[in-house]
Amino acid sequence: MLNYLLTQEIYEDEENKVREQSDLLGGVQRNLIKSITAISAPHNGTTLTEVVTKTIPFIQYFVGVAGVVGTQFYNFDLDQWGFNRKEDETRASYINRMRTHDAWQTKNMSSWDLSLDGAQELNGFLQAEPDVFYFSFVTSTTQRQPGSQIHIPIEGTPILIRTRSKLLGSRVGYWSDGSQTDSLWYENDGVVNTISMYGPSTGSNGPDPIVEYDENELLIPGQWYWIKVYPMDHWNIIGHLGSKERMEAARMVLKAHGNRLKTLPPN
Repeated sequence: MLNYLLTQEIYEDEENKVREQSDLLGGVQRNLIKSITAISAPHNGTTLTEVVTKTIPFIQYFVGVAGVVGTQFYNFDLDQWGFNRKEDETRASYINRMRTHDAWQTKNMSSWDLSLDGAQELNGFLQAEPDVFYFSFVTSTTQRQPGSQIHIPIEGTPILIRTRSKLLGSRVGYWSDGSQTDSLWYENDGVVNTISMYGPSTGSNGPDPIVEYDENELLIPGQWYWIKVYPMDHWNIIGHLGSKERMEAARMVLKAHGNRLKTLPPN
């Protein structure tokens, strides 16, 4: 999205007559981004959004709690959106108000971007640029249950991840046209379906070029190179909640990638 915003002229009005006043967004900015690396990213959405908004109202509840915390420990600067807690408003009333906030009905929320339909819409215009190198780290902490297509968490998966991993490993998701995900979507890292991490493939213009990374092949800009890290969950890969073995594996993977980026050819 950042690369798209930089390489497009952004307008303030719906008629596209008044350009954004900032120099950064008001004009086309080329050659500012050399490469993009996605880590456990839901390129095509995650079926967890349906679980947490229909079964467990996690997103709405979290924002409510964040607002409460914000008034006591940290200022999230959300007052202009009506997320602030009103004077003399009880905690319970505040959280209930947040759950029915108008923001949840718009597309200006991460819950839309992370949904199957939201990601599909974004993939329709956020296409790979021919002068940018793309990399995707693919993670998984599940395995197929014997005699079934369902995926279950493997040994070593943190307890905070296991419940969500089981849900993702056994439930289908739906697009607005009625089509649904298949069993290939069951493998996951506790937050994102693994199949969604390889690269954008659900846009109206078809999938971006997506290939497995091979250190012996010449890197070509404009296509996604995926690297699978297994076993690894959504938090371990960035250094959270993992065992010493997983934490060290994540450190080595990211260090190697840093060195890989250093070898990219100049513009």
